[in-house]
Amino acid sequence: KKKNKTKRKERGAFVHKRLFVPRTHLVILLIHQREGGMPKQGAWCLHIALELKSEFVDKFLLKFAELARHVEANEPDTLSYEIGRSDQIPNKFIIVERYAKKEHLADPHQTSEPFKKFKEWMNANEEMFVSKEGFSFYEQQIGYMHR
Repeated sequence: KKKNKTKRKERGAFVHKRLFVPRTHLVILLIHQREGGMPKQGAWCLHIALELKSEFVDKFLLKFAELARHVEANEPDTLSYEIGRSDQIPNKFIIVERYAKKEHLADPHQTSEPFKKFKEWMNANEEMFVSKEGFSFYEQQIGYMHR
């Protein structure tokens, strides 16, 4: 008896061509497939998780707030630029950046004088970081980011 590997039930979800899909998203995927393929690619996002030494937290937040004000006022293709603070570890943060296109990270964001100033300050104070890691992705337009 041969197993059909392209589509099989697996604990409340479907695996289709090595894609794990929760049941709640299956209907959306099937509709998109009927309409010509997988969901269209959405915004490009960068998430940076960091933990700071406590003596740097206030200064970091002030510097980030300065940069965020500049981004909001001058970068219309930066869709979101926000910092979140852990509700369990007060020195842990996540920076969430959303861009209309991946290219907008490099220009205008990273070429702006406020960003260069912020980056220079971070590099000069590298010892403030306990940890820092990031990853990027494209939104899949399944679900929503705001109401």
